[in-house]
Amino acid sequence: MKNLLFLLLLTISFGFAQDHPLFTQVLRIKYSIGPPSQKIKEMVFYMEDHQVFGRISIPNTDLLIARKIKLSASSLQTLTSFIALAQSYENDCAEIRPTSSVSTYEINLDGKTTTLKPSCDWKTFSYDALEQQIFKSGKPK
Repeated sequence: MKNLLFLLLLTISFGFAQDHPLFTQVLRIKYSIGPPSQKIKEMVFYMEDHQVFGRISIPNTDLLIARKIKLSASSLQTLTSFIALAQSYENDCAEIRPTSSVSTYEINLDGKTTTLKPSCDWKTFSYDALEQQIFKSGKPK
């Protein structure tokens, strides 16, 4: 049933992804690993003039990496699929790669924060793969 719900969310969100992202203000995806949060990576996405832009930020500071990109239709679909998958894991997920290291995904979607395990089955959406897919195909602004 959970997989059916995920596929339904994915199908719906895939169709609207190009014009209607699943957030209206800011989406922040933070990946922490190590004791306690030794390594932190973060991507920030936001709406500007009815378009979606993204940056890689340096967490726990107000600094942003200078490169701001406008998300392509493909990148927006990837991001929307990741959000739908994350929402399906909001209550819990089966861990496919249990690890002894402390690691989390923290997803802040328009002010609502959800913390998830990176050892869930993220399909092709590991943090590094997501960053690569979105920021390598985006258009610098």
